[in-house]
Amino acid sequence: MDAASASGTASAPSKVLFFERLPAHWTEREVERLLAPLDAPLVKAVFLRKRNALFAGFSGAARAPTPHAAVQALAEVADVAAAARVVAAAPISTDDSDERVAVSFSRNQELHDRAVHGRHGADRHGADHQRPNRILLVTVQNATVPVSAQLVHRVFAGYGVVEKIVTLVQFAAVEDAVRARAALAGFSIFPDCCGLQINFSNLPELIVKENGVRTMDCTNPHLPTATAKDPSVSASRAADVQAASADAAVSTPPPAAPARDGASPVLLVCSLRESVTCDELFNLFSCYGNVVRVKKLSNKADHALVQFMSPVSSQSALVHLRGFMLLGRTMEISFSKYAFISVRPGDADSPLVREYGHLMNRFTGKSATATGSKHVFSPTRILHLSNFEESTTVEELKAHVAGFHGGEHCKLKTFTSPSGHVQALAEFATVDAATNVLAQAHNSTVGTKRLRLAFSNRSFH
Repeated sequence: MDAASASGTASAPSKVLFFERLPAHWTEREVERLLAPLDAPLVKAVFLRKRNALFAGFSGAARAPTPHAAVQALAEVADVAAAARVVAAAPISTDDSDERVAVSFSRNQELHDRAVHGRHGADRHGADHQRPNRILLVTVQNATVPVSAQLVHRVFAGYGVVEKIVTLVQFAAVEDAVRARAALAGFSIFPDCCGLQINFSNLPELIVKENGVRTMDCTNPHLPTATAKDPSVSASRAADVQAASADAAVSTPPPAAPARDGASPVLLVCSLRESVTCDELFNLFSCYGNVVRVKKLSNKADHALVQFMSPVSSQSALVHLRGFMLLGRTMEISFSKYAFISVRPGDADSPLVREYGHLMNRFTGKSATATGSKHVFSPTRILHLSNFEESTTVEELKAHVAGFHGGEHCKLKTFTSPSGHVQALAEFATVDAATNVLAQAHNSTVGTKRLRLAFSNRSFH
């Protein structure tokens, strides 16, 4: 079924309707209810799964999923007259969304059974022969973004009471599991990745020993959040998991790199230009959380260690920065096997080791970590400039930025923030140029103040 046939680019009446901007959690049942007041009995429906996703992507803050605004579907009604009544009434308001549902005729004259997801929840994988169970075996395919127990819970919670998750999802009732499988099988959590393949499990009950990023028992919040046997899991790690769960921010799972189950607050950064300084690494990596210490390895000049206050922050930096370039070199970033950077006598006077206090870092007060911040982004061509004197002119700012590698040619404009402070946006020719300038110019002095730079997702124009 091609896009043209789905979207109804032809105006010829048809008993098959093309729906846009349906709430993302809707199933065939909700479409049937929508059509009932218009005297348009629903014959069959199919959600366009390859074009729909449960979430639009990650917000910059805390890697939380951004709910997808809408999904698309085809629905066949009893006759053309009924379809015409629906089109005439469009756009249609719903109780579930502020957006109104758009409806148009489809080029399809009827929906064939092979295209239909099924009135009773049959999915594309042909697993309806399985005996229904309240435990679902969920396979996430092409997981190119982090998928945690919290994210899986958020996907399934709209269909019933989710009790436990251990790479499987246990509902309180079999009926809820059947409904969730019927609605979600074949969907993607995010566009173009994390497709859901869902089958019924044969297990009668899930056993959860701890609440964390891989497992969750929603019926018992008092379970430990870290494995006591594992000395590498510190109290700060447990606090991070608890905070992430309490804030309902979708935390990311520990990657395969650490030898023990848990992300380290220390990142190993390789393939650096040997001239890169600790301060430049701090300026870049502190965009994603408070940095405690940076150390360049004396025996490997292109390697460095960056220690964050928490594994949540190091995970954010790894996800946002891995694969980006700094001063002409593509950074290779992974979790270190160490839980902290050791300091030896004499390191205080060494340019290879720097410690950074609270005042040097970006996240203070209630936002002492990047988790929950609305201004955390991967490198972009646009930099946000703040903390300079109001009397500073655009020409002075441009001259200052031009003194750093990559800042020779940029567009810059000032504006007044809602809080009344004069700030600026600078647009660079490439993402690499903007990254270089941020790493070098953040915390540099303009007049009597230290300039603060951050990546921005705002449009320059």
